[in-house]
Amino acid sequence: MKNDRIYEKVLKPAILVGLVMSSFFSGCDSFNAGTEFSSGRRAFMAKKYDDALPHFQKVAETKPDYVFESLNFRQGVWSYLGRAQYLTGKTAEARASLERALTANPEEPLARIYLGLVLARGGDEANAVHELKRGLSGLQSWLEYENGHNPSQTMWDPNREIRKEIGNTLSAIDSKSLAPGTLIENGEWIGWAMEEEIDKVRRDKTRQTD
Repeated sequence: MKNDRIYEKVLKPAILVGLVMSSFFSGCDSFNAGTEFSSGRRAFMAKKYDDALPHFQKVAETKPDYVFESLNFRQGVWSYLGRAQYLTGKTAEARASLERALTANPEEPLARIYLGLVLARGGDEANAVHELKRGLSGLQSWLEYENGHNPSQTMWDPNREIRKEIGNTLSAIDSKSLAPGTLIENGEWIGWAMEEEIDKVRRDKTRQTD
């Protein structure tokens, strides 16, 4: 009986505290993933890709379905991880991450564009062109759709700089007049311009065409 009373007074409260703490830390998972991702994206936008990598890697490992969304534009953490890997020369790892991103969301344009860039750098020109065309066309369609269906709201790419570059690149691909090096350069410019566009739109939610 004495031992039972000790259990009642000491062990049960300890167990309850443990359960409460466990529940607390479980509830923090989503917040922690968001904070970790934000740290990675800040480094990414500062072009500190080596610094961004471990943040994206940690989110991918702990919350692989994490998605960053900004005004209807959605990108999974695997897309960011793959792009950071590509930009640090880890092309094999980048391909695996980008393919995983596209398994989760086949319509994610930047993941597909960068998969095309990975393939182009690996010399697989035919598949690179296929992926780049699909990714560029998807991004172009998304921009046109968002602006056409939300004319009184935020404008994406208001001066059409991104869409113009996409159109020129697609035309050059179709005419087979684009050298592989230029294809990579154009794809990288479009990918980076779109990532910057996300922050421009977030800063000014009422941008209109100049």
